[in-house]
Amino acid sequence: MVITDGLLTDDFERVVQGAASIADHAPVPDLQAPLTAAELGPDMAAFKQFDDLVHQLALSIADAARERDRGQAVADFRQMMEGCLACQTTFKSRLAIVLGETPRSFFCGACWLRCYTFPMPECNNEYDGQSTFCSR
Repeated sequence: MVITDGLLTDDFERVVQGAASIADHAPVPDLQAPLTAAELGPDMAAFKQFDDLVHQLALSIADAARERDRGQAVADFRQMMEGCLACQTTFKSRLAIVLGETPRSFFCGACWLRCYTFPMPECNNEYDGQSTFCSR
């Protein structure tokens, strides 16, 4: 992941770029949004809370990186990853079934759930069924 690479090499601009790609991810495609809402029903609010949490933390990571505050960026990144994993644990199987998708990757671009349920057309990475991360 871009953020991890940036944090490990003290490349704060790379951290900013990675965080911005998460915060500014593309919206759910129009055809998939109603399927998602129908499947999740009252759980849609919790799904949205996860999205909002990850969005806010991505913005905070970018701000910390701009300030070259590695400790805060790492703390926010850890919290963001916990949010991503909690969302995946809660929703991935339900959404994959209803959307009829197969996994292409885990952490690619914005987050695993985005690639798993809403593959981005510009992403040509293929999930090999073995590794945890795609080649991106």
